[in-house]
Amino acid sequence: MQPVKLLLRAASKLRDAMHQAAHQDGFHDFLSGLEHCQRALREARRRVDMARQLRLTSVMTDLQTTVVTCVRDLYDSAADAARNLARPTPPAPSLRFLLEELRQIEADFGSLTIDWQAKAISAATEPITLKDVYLGPFEIRFFWERLTRTMDDFCFDVVALDPHPPDASEDVTHPHVKRSKLCPGAAKKPLGDALEQGRLADAYTLVLGVLVTYNASSPHVALEEWAGARCHDCQCPLPDDDRSFCEACSRDYCQDCASFCWSCDGLRCTHCLELCQVCQRGSCQSCLALTQASRRRCCTECRRICVDCEAVFARDEQKHGSSLCPACRSVSPPAPSDPGAAEPMSDTLPDPTSEEDLHATSLDSDTTSPRAA
Repeated sequence: MQPVKLLLRAASKLRDAMHQAAHQDGFHDFLSGLEHCQRALREARRRVDMARQLRLTSVMTDLQTTVVTCVRDLYDSAADAARNLARPTPPAPSLRFLLEELRQIEADFGSLTIDWQAKAISAATEPITLKDVYLGPFEIRFFWERLTRTMDDFCFDVVALDPHPPDASEDVTHPHVKRSKLCPGAAKKPLGDALEQGRLADAYTLVLGVLVTYNASSPHVALEEWAGARCHDCQCPLPDDDRSFCEACSRDYCQDCASFCWSCDGLRCTHCLELCQVCQRGSCQSCLALTQASRRRCCTECRRICVDCEAVFARDEQKHGSSLCPACRSVSPPAPSDPGAAEPMSDTLPDPTSEEDLHATSLDSDTTSPRAA
């Protein structure tokens, strides 16, 4: 633990910086805004005078509109400055209050370090792990001199004590920390309010809350890509030139684990392919259809469409020379023969020496023999 004497000295430095910031921020910011509006109005007036001298009537309307806009901005800025500067400056926190804040930080984090040369107060966190990604411990450093410029997250540096940056960027040590600067997200306004009121322990708690929470909507590098892109199957690293994106499951795969649909050539992983039940080749879901006869899922190359009922059937169910499905073939009559073709000859020719022919021949012989004689 830090000696009380050193904590009192640090609390005194904090009170002086907060007192200076409370008086400097109001006058400096509002008066600077007024001066900016005045410069813009003077510039607009100079352009109007020049246009009149040169008799540039075509641009006078636009220039007058600009002057009116500058006057309104100056009026709004003056009213805002008068309203805010009239408010009493909040008193700086007492020395006792700031001393208790330092003790609270020391109690919350287990230790407190004061760097007099850097004018900073530091406290280290426990090692942080987010979604099974080890990020290590961080040191939260508060620089009290920065209060004179702004009272927000700019006053803090978040330094990784055991850096585990992602493969994509060495500057990122946490999804919400880049180059030691914190991206507070929704905690930005509460953090500024805590500093303005001297609640330094609450400010440290807010910074710690950002470090132990993962906001997937605004990371510098997503935790899913912390170790670089990896194949979803074998988990091997994926360089950009060896990455295949499955269009079905939206995941990245290496060349060894990726495949393609035999029907449409679309990139697919092996999990998103289904075997055609005819040719046994992998096809995506959209390229497979169920046959009506055999109820099998077939790819585009193995499907046929019946010319009669338009039913889908498999190519191995097709009969040679027919474009009908099995159901239509079973009820259709046989195809008529070509009338121009010759009648097929019978395999069994009539026997000229059959019994009837022999009998007729013998009768003719008996009848004609006397006449011939």
